[in-house]
Amino acid sequence: MRPSEVLDPKRIKAARDAVGLTQMETAELVFPNSRGKTGTVSYQRIERTGKTSPKTAVKIAGCLNVTVDDLRPGQEWANTLWWISHEEVDGEGGEDGNRPEIGATHDGGSLSWELDRILKEYPLKFDHYGPWKVYAKCDFDGSAFHIRMSRRTNSADNRSVAHGICSSITIRSCKFHRQKGLLWCKPNEYLFEFIEKQIKNLLFSNADFVVMNGKAFPPHDVTACYYVAAHKSILRDGKIIIFRGKRLLMGRCQFICSFKEWLDNNPGAAVHKIVNGLTINPSADLKAGSSNAREPMEIDHQISVRYGWLDTNSGAFEEAPWPDYDRANLVVRKFIGLLPDIPGEIDDAEVLAFEPEMFEIGEHKTNATL
Repeated sequence: MRPSEVLDPKRIKAARDAVGLTQMETAELVFPNSRGKTGTVSYQRIERTGKTSPKTAVKIAGCLNVTVDDLRPGQEWANTLWWISHEEVDGEGGEDGNRPEIGATHDGGSLSWELDRILKEYPLKFDHYGPWKVYAKCDFDGSAFHIRMSRRTNSADNRSVAHGICSSITIRSCKFHRQKGLLWCKPNEYLFEFIEKQIKNLLFSNADFVVMNGKAFPPHDVTACYYVAAHKSILRDGKIIIFRGKRLLMGRCQFICSFKEWLDNNPGAAVHKIVNGLTINPSADLKAGSSNAREPMEIDHQISVRYGWLDTNSGAFEEAPWPDYDRANLVVRKFIGLLPDIPGEIDDAEVLAFEPEMFEIGEHKTNATL
Protein backbone atom coordinates (compact mmCIF):
# COMPACT_ATOMS: atom_id res chain seq x y z
CA MET A 1 0.00 0.00 0.00
CA ARG A 2 1.31 3.44 -0.91
CA PRO A 3 2.10 5.46 2.24
CA SER A 4 -0.21 8.43 2.72
CA GLU A 5 -0.17 11.74 4.56
CA VAL A 6 -3.34 13.46 5.81
CA LEU A 7 -3.16 17.25 6.01
CA ASP A 8 -5.72 19.81 7.13
CA PRO A 9 -7.33 21.42 4.02
CA LYS A 10 -8.04 24.65 5.92
CA ARG A 11 -4.42 24.94 6.97
CA ILE A 12 -3.16 24.35 3.43
CA LYS A 13 -5.39 27.15 2.11
CA ALA A 14 -4.45 29.50 4.99
CA ALA A 15 -0.72 28.92 4.37
CA ARG A 16 -1.16 29.41 0.61
CA ASP A 17 -3.07 32.67 1.13
CA ALA A 18 -0.38 33.84 3.54
CA VAL A 19 2.32 33.70 0.85
CA GLY A 20 0.05 35.15 -1.85
CA LEU A 21 -0.08 32.19 -4.22
CA THR A 22 -3.03 30.92 -6.27
CA GLN A 23 -3.83 27.22 -6.57
CA MET A 24 -2.42 27.19 -10.11
CA GLU A 25 0.83 28.88 -9.05
CA THR A 26 1.23 26.45 -6.16
CA ALA A 27 0.54 23.49 -8.46
CA GLU A 28 3.27 24.65 -10.83
CA LEU A 29 5.77 24.71 -7.93
CA VAL A 30 4.70 21.34 -6.52
CA PHE A 31 4.29 19.53 -9.88
CA PRO A 32 6.72 21.32 -12.25
CA ASN A 33 6.80 18.43 -14.74
CA SER A 34 3.04 17.92 -15.06
CA ARG A 35 1.32 18.50 -18.41
CA GLY A 36 -1.60 20.80 -19.02
CA LYS A 37 -3.99 21.08 -16.08
CA THR A 38 -2.98 17.77 -14.55
CA GLY A 39 -0.88 19.43 -11.85
CA THR A 40 -3.58 21.98 -10.97
CA VAL A 41 -6.25 19.28 -10.72
CA SER A 42 -4.00 17.15 -8.53
CA TYR A 43 -3.22 20.06 -6.21
CA GLN A 44 -6.87 21.12 -6.00
CA ARG A 45 -7.76 17.56 -4.96
CA ILE A 46 -5.10 17.66 -2.22
CA GLU A 47 -6.29 21.03 -0.91
CA ARG A 48 -9.88 19.75 -0.96
CA THR A 49 -9.30 16.37 0.76
CA GLY A 50 -5.97 16.83 2.54
CA LYS A 51 -4.79 13.41 1.32
CA THR A 52 -1.43 13.08 -0.39
CA SER A 53 1.90 11.24 -0.20
CA PRO A 54 4.60 12.14 2.34
CA LYS A 55 6.90 13.26 -0.50
CA THR A 56 4.29 15.63 -1.95
CA ALA A 57 3.42 16.93 1.52
CA VAL A 58 7.05 17.99 1.96
CA LYS A 59 6.97 19.77 -1.40
CA ILE A 60 3.76 21.63 -0.55
CA ALA A 61 5.10 22.71 2.84
CA GLY A 62 8.33 23.96 1.24
CA CYS A 63 6.46 26.02 -1.35
CA LEU A 64 4.29 27.60 1.36
CA ASN A 65 7.20 28.38 3.70
CA VAL A 66 5.86 26.15 6.48
CA THR A 67 6.63 22.70 7.86
CA VAL A 68 4.56 19.58 7.30
CA ASP A 69 3.63 19.70 11.01
CA ASP A 70 2.10 23.15 10.42
CA LEU A 71 -0.26 21.59 7.87
CA ARG A 72 -1.28 18.54 9.89
CA PRO A 73 -4.55 18.48 11.86
CA GLY A 74 -4.25 19.40 15.52
CA GLN A 75 -1.44 21.94 15.11
CA GLU A 76 -2.54 25.19 16.71
CA TRP A 77 -0.59 27.55 14.49
CA ALA A 78 -0.05 27.59 10.77
CA ASN A 79 1.85 30.37 8.95
CA THR A 80 0.31 33.28 10.86
CA LEU A 81 2.35 35.88 12.72
CA TRP A 82 1.07 38.13 15.49
CA TRP A 83 2.10 41.73 16.06
CA ILE A 84 1.96 42.80 19.70
CA SER A 85 2.55 46.37 20.90
CA HIS A 86 2.53 47.58 24.49
CA GLU A 87 2.20 51.05 25.97
CA GLU A 88 1.99 52.16 29.59
CA VAL A 89 0.16 55.40 30.39
CA ASP A 90 0.33 57.17 33.75
CA GLY A 91 -3.31 57.99 34.41
CA GLU A 92 -2.39 60.35 37.25
CA GLY A 93 -0.01 62.45 35.17
CA GLY A 94 3.03 61.43 37.18
CA GLU A 95 6.64 61.76 36.16
CA ASP A 96 6.65 58.39 34.46
CA GLY A 97 4.53 59.73 31.59
CA ASN A 98 4.03 57.45 28.59
CA ARG A 99 6.32 54.46 28.14
CA PRO A 100 5.66 52.87 24.73
CA GLU A 101 7.31 49.64 23.65
CA ILE A 102 8.08 48.99 20.00
CA GLY A 103 5.84 46.28 18.58
CA ALA A 104 7.28 42.98 17.45
CA THR A 105 6.06 39.93 15.56
CA HIS A 106 5.68 36.53 17.21
CA ASP A 107 4.56 33.10 16.18
CA GLY A 108 1.73 31.48 18.13
CA GLY A 109 3.85 29.98 20.87
CA SER A 110 6.00 33.03 21.60
CA LEU A 111 2.93 35.32 21.45
CA SER A 112 1.40 33.51 24.40
CA TRP A 113 4.68 33.71 26.31
CA GLU A 114 5.22 37.42 25.57
CA LEU A 115 1.65 38.40 26.49
CA ASP A 116 1.88 36.44 29.73
CA ARG A 117 5.15 38.25 30.56
CA ILE A 118 3.57 41.69 30.04
CA LEU A 119 0.44 40.84 32.01
CA LYS A 120 2.40 39.37 34.94
CA GLU A 121 4.58 42.47 35.23
CA TYR A 122 1.62 44.81 35.62
CA PRO A 123 0.34 43.78 39.11
CA LEU A 124 3.91 43.77 40.48
CA LYS A 125 4.10 47.56 40.08
CA PHE A 126 1.65 48.10 42.90
CA ASP A 127 2.78 45.85 45.74
CA HIS A 128 3.46 48.91 47.91
CA TYR A 129 -0.09 50.28 47.57
CA GLY A 130 -3.09 49.53 49.77
CA PRO A 131 -6.11 47.41 48.76
CA TRP A 132 -6.46 47.30 44.98
CA LYS A 133 -7.74 45.11 42.19
CA VAL A 134 -6.56 44.63 38.61
CA TYR A 135 -9.23 45.21 35.95
CA ALA A 136 -8.72 43.96 32.38
CA LYS A 137 -10.81 44.78 29.33
CA CYS A 138 -10.41 43.09 25.94
CA ASP A 139 -12.24 44.04 22.73
CA PHE A 140 -11.90 42.76 19.16
CA ASP A 141 -12.64 45.34 16.45
CA GLY A 142 -12.58 42.93 13.51
CA SER A 143 -8.85 43.11 12.89
CA ALA A 144 -7.10 43.42 16.27
CA PHE A 145 -7.45 42.63 19.97
CA HIS A 146 -7.21 45.64 22.27
CA ILE A 147 -6.41 44.95 25.94
CA ARG A 148 -6.34 47.53 28.74
CA MET A 149 -5.17 46.77 32.27
CA SER A 150 -5.92 49.20 35.10
CA ARG A 151 -5.55 49.23 38.88
CA ARG A 152 -8.68 50.17 40.79
CA THR A 153 -9.71 50.68 44.40
CA ASN A 154 -13.14 51.36 45.88
CA SER A 155 -13.82 54.90 47.03
CA ALA A 156 -15.77 55.86 50.15
CA ASP A 157 -19.05 55.73 48.23
CA ASN A 158 -18.13 52.22 46.92
CA ARG A 159 -17.45 53.37 43.38
CA SER A 160 -14.56 51.85 41.48
CA VAL A 161 -11.81 54.41 40.93
CA ALA A 162 -8.79 53.98 38.65
CA HIS A 163 -5.31 54.85 39.93
CA GLY A 164 -1.81 55.01 38.53
CA ILE A 165 -0.40 53.43 35.40
CA CYS A 166 -2.67 51.77 32.81
CA SER A 167 -1.26 49.15 30.47
CA SER A 168 -2.50 49.14 26.87
CA ILE A 169 -1.79 46.15 24.61
CA THR A 170 -2.71 45.63 20.94
CA ILE A 171 -2.50 42.25 19.19
CA ARG A 172 -2.95 42.09 15.43
CA SER A 173 -2.55 39.18 13.03
CA CYS A 174 -0.30 39.55 10.01
CA LYS A 175 1.21 37.48 7.24
CA PHE A 176 4.35 37.52 5.17
CA HIS A 177 3.65 38.05 1.48
CA ARG A 178 6.39 36.85 -0.84
CA GLN A 179 6.33 40.03 -2.93
CA LYS A 180 4.84 42.67 -0.59
CA GLY A 181 6.41 41.72 2.74
CA LEU A 182 4.53 41.97 6.06
CA LEU A 183 0.80 42.63 5.69
CA TRP A 184 -2.03 43.01 8.19
CA CYS A 185 -4.68 40.32 7.82
CA LYS A 186 -7.92 39.28 9.46
CA PRO A 187 -7.52 35.99 11.37
CA ASN A 188 -9.65 33.13 10.12
CA GLU A 189 -12.36 31.74 12.37
CA TYR A 190 -10.18 28.96 13.73
CA LEU A 191 -7.26 31.22 14.66
CA PHE A 192 -9.60 33.88 16.07
CA GLU A 193 -11.24 31.37 18.42
CA PHE A 194 -7.89 29.94 19.46
CA ILE A 195 -6.17 33.28 20.19
CA GLU A 196 -9.28 34.60 21.96
CA LYS A 197 -9.22 31.55 24.24
CA GLN A 198 -5.51 32.06 24.94
CA ILE A 199 -6.03 35.74 25.77
CA LYS A 200 -8.98 34.92 28.03
CA ASN A 201 -6.98 32.30 29.95
CA LEU A 202 -4.05 34.70 30.39
CA LEU A 203 -6.30 37.55 31.56
CA PHE A 204 -8.05 35.20 33.98
CA SER A 205 -4.64 34.32 35.43
CA ASN A 206 -3.46 37.92 35.83
CA ALA A 207 -6.52 40.05 36.68
CA ASP A 208 -9.25 40.13 39.31
CA PHE A 209 -12.02 41.30 36.96
CA VAL A 210 -12.20 40.79 33.18
CA VAL A 211 -14.51 42.16 30.48
CA MET A 212 -14.30 40.22 27.19
CA ASN A 213 -16.15 41.85 24.26
CA GLY A 214 -18.64 43.45 26.64
CA LYS A 215 -19.22 40.41 28.89
CA ALA A 216 -18.09 40.80 32.51
CA PHE A 217 -16.37 38.00 34.45
CA PRO A 218 -17.77 37.86 37.07
CA PRO A 219 -20.91 40.01 36.66
CA HIS A 220 -21.24 42.79 39.21
CA ASP A 221 -24.56 41.56 40.58
CA VAL A 222 -23.58 37.98 41.54
CA THR A 223 -22.06 36.36 44.61
CA ALA A 224 -18.77 34.73 43.72
CA CYS A 225 -18.20 31.16 44.90
CA TYR A 226 -15.57 28.42 44.86
CA TYR A 227 -16.42 25.11 43.21
CA VAL A 228 -14.69 22.23 45.00
CA ALA A 229 -14.72 18.84 43.25
CA ALA A 230 -13.24 15.65 44.72
CA HIS A 231 -12.32 12.38 43.04
CA LYS A 232 -11.13 9.15 44.65
CA SER A 233 -10.46 5.63 43.39
CA ILE A 234 -9.90 2.57 45.54
CA LEU A 235 -8.85 -0.96 44.62
CA ARG A 236 -11.07 -3.59 46.22
CA ASP A 237 -11.63 -7.27 45.37
CA GLY A 238 -10.04 -6.89 41.93
CA LYS A 239 -12.19 -3.88 41.08
CA ILE A 240 -11.51 -0.15 40.93
CA ILE A 241 -14.30 1.71 42.73
CA ILE A 242 -14.74 5.37 41.77
CA PHE A 243 -16.09 8.04 44.13
CA ARG A 244 -16.90 11.67 43.35
CA GLY A 245 -18.31 14.65 45.20
CA LYS A 246 -18.67 18.43 44.87
CA ARG A 247 -19.38 21.45 47.05
CA LEU A 248 -19.82 25.21 46.68
CA LEU A 249 -18.20 27.57 49.15
CA MET A 250 -19.90 30.96 48.95
CA GLY A 251 -17.68 34.02 49.18
CA ARG A 252 -13.98 34.48 49.86
CA CYS A 253 -14.18 34.41 53.65
CA GLN A 254 -15.96 31.05 53.74
CA PHE A 255 -13.49 29.55 51.25
CA ILE A 256 -10.32 30.81 52.96
CA CYS A 257 -11.49 29.84 56.46
CA SER A 258 -12.66 26.36 55.34
CA PHE A 259 -9.54 25.72 53.25
CA LYS A 260 -7.17 26.82 56.03
CA GLU A 261 -8.87 24.56 58.57
CA TRP A 262 -8.67 21.60 56.17
CA LEU A 263 -4.95 22.24 55.50
CA ASP A 264 -4.28 22.41 59.23
CA ASN A 265 -5.79 18.92 59.53
CA ASN A 266 -3.97 17.64 56.43
CA PRO A 267 -0.38 18.93 56.72
CA GLY A 268 0.87 16.41 54.13
CA ALA A 269 -1.40 17.78 51.38
CA ALA A 270 0.30 19.06 48.22
CA VAL A 271 -1.30 22.11 46.55
CA HIS A 272 -0.51 23.00 42.92
CA LYS A 273 -1.60 25.69 40.47
CA ILE A 274 -3.35 24.69 37.27
CA VAL A 275 -4.93 26.86 34.57
CA ASN A 276 -7.37 29.14 36.43
CA GLY A 277 -7.57 26.85 39.45
CA LEU A 278 -5.92 24.66 42.05
CA THR A 279 -5.41 20.93 42.31
CA ILE A 280 -4.73 19.25 45.65
CA ASN A 281 -3.37 15.83 46.54
CA PRO A 282 -4.58 15.20 50.12
CA SER A 283 -1.55 13.01 50.82
CA ALA A 284 1.78 13.42 49.08
CA ASP A 285 2.97 10.05 50.42
CA LEU A 286 2.52 6.92 48.33
CA LYS A 287 0.52 4.27 50.10
CA ALA A 288 2.15 0.89 50.46
CA GLY A 289 0.25 -2.19 49.37
CA SER A 290 -1.52 -4.29 51.94
CA SER A 291 -0.79 -7.95 52.58
CA ASN A 292 -4.54 -8.52 52.84
CA ALA A 293 -5.78 -8.92 49.26
CA ARG A 294 -9.35 -8.11 50.33
CA GLU A 295 -8.50 -4.87 52.15
CA PRO A 296 -9.36 -1.76 50.08
CA MET A 297 -6.46 0.45 49.00
CA GLU A 298 -6.71 4.06 47.89
CA ILE A 299 -4.94 4.47 44.55
CA ASP A 300 -6.02 7.98 43.55
CA HIS A 301 -7.34 10.97 45.49
CA GLN A 302 -7.53 14.51 44.12
CA ILE A 303 -9.40 17.72 44.85
CA SER A 304 -9.77 20.59 42.40
CA VAL A 305 -10.91 24.16 43.08
CA ARG A 306 -12.37 26.65 40.59
CA TYR A 307 -13.51 30.21 41.19
CA GLY A 308 -16.65 31.68 39.58
CA TRP A 309 -20.37 32.10 40.02
CA LEU A 310 -23.67 30.33 39.38
CA ASP A 311 -25.62 31.45 36.34
CA THR A 312 -29.04 32.64 37.52
CA ASN A 313 -30.82 31.23 34.45
CA SER A 314 -29.19 27.83 33.88
CA GLY A 315 -27.75 27.22 37.33
CA ALA A 316 -24.46 26.23 35.67
CA PHE A 317 -21.11 27.15 37.18
CA GLU A 318 -19.24 29.84 35.20
CA GLU A 319 -15.52 30.41 35.71
CA ALA A 320 -14.21 33.82 36.77
CA PRO A 321 -10.66 35.26 36.91
CA TRP A 322 -8.40 33.95 39.66
CA PRO A 323 -4.98 35.67 39.51
CA ASP A 324 -1.76 33.67 39.68
CA TYR A 325 -0.35 35.77 42.52
CA ASP A 326 -3.41 35.01 44.65
CA ARG A 327 -3.30 31.26 44.01
CA ALA A 328 0.47 31.25 44.58
CA ASN A 329 -0.12 32.44 48.16
CA LEU A 330 -2.50 29.52 48.73
CA VAL A 331 0.07 27.06 47.37
CA VAL A 332 2.62 28.16 49.99
CA ARG A 333 -0.10 28.47 52.70
CA LYS A 334 0.31 32.23 53.04
CA PHE A 335 -3.09 33.32 54.31
CA ILE A 336 -2.15 36.65 55.88
CA GLY A 337 -3.61 39.49 53.82
CA LEU A 338 -5.83 37.23 51.69
CA LEU A 339 -8.98 38.07 53.64
CA PRO A 340 -10.72 41.48 53.42
CA ASP A 341 -10.28 43.63 56.50
CA ILE A 342 -13.99 44.01 57.26
CA PRO A 343 -14.91 44.02 60.99
CA GLY A 344 -16.90 40.95 61.92
CA GLU A 345 -16.93 39.40 58.45
CA ILE A 346 -14.31 36.76 59.24
CA ASP A 347 -15.87 35.94 62.60
CA ASP A 348 -19.33 35.62 61.01
CA ALA A 349 -18.14 33.38 58.16
CA GLU A 350 -19.54 29.84 58.36
CA VAL A 351 -16.71 27.33 58.24
CA LEU A 352 -17.84 24.31 56.22
CA ALA A 353 -16.01 21.07 55.55
CA PHE A 354 -13.70 21.92 52.65
CA GLU A 355 -13.58 18.45 51.11
CA PRO A 356 -17.03 17.43 49.84
CA GLU A 357 -18.68 14.16 50.77
CA MET A 358 -18.07 11.61 48.02
CA PHE A 359 -20.40 8.96 46.66
CA GLU A 360 -19.70 5.82 44.65
CA ILE A 361 -20.48 6.37 40.97
CA GLY A 362 -19.16 3.21 39.34
CA GLU A 363 -16.60 0.45 39.15
CA HIS A 364 -14.65 -1.58 36.64
CA LYS A 365 -12.57 -4.73 36.78
CA THR A 366 -8.79 -4.67 36.70
CA ASN A 367 -5.93 -7.15 36.60
CA ALA A 368 -4.01 -5.14 39.21
CA THR A 369 -3.25 -6.79 42.51
CA LEU A 370 -2.29 -5.39 45.89
